[in-house]
Amino acid sequence: MLKQKLVDLGDAVMSGEAIRGDAAVAATCYGTAIKAIEALVKVRELEESRLVETGLKVEEQRELTKRLEELEDLLAEKNGRRGWGA
Repeated sequence: MLKQKLVDLGDAVMSGEAIRGDAAVAATCYGTAIKAIEALVKVRELEESRLVETGLKVEEQRELTKRLEELEDLLAEKNGRRGWGA
């Protein structure tokens, strides 16, 4: 939408329908708005990727904990169910 406004503004300047100074100010404002929106999109993408990464790390930690518990159980069975200090 904003990019189309910039195109329309450029066309208006070229056809003489818009005053160049006013069009320059408007173009700067539109351009700034576009950059702000693009920055917000990048922040959201980064936040989403961090959430996914964090979720994967949590799942990996759960899997490792499960495997460690299984190994501890196997070791306890092998040692006659004695505790670590026994």
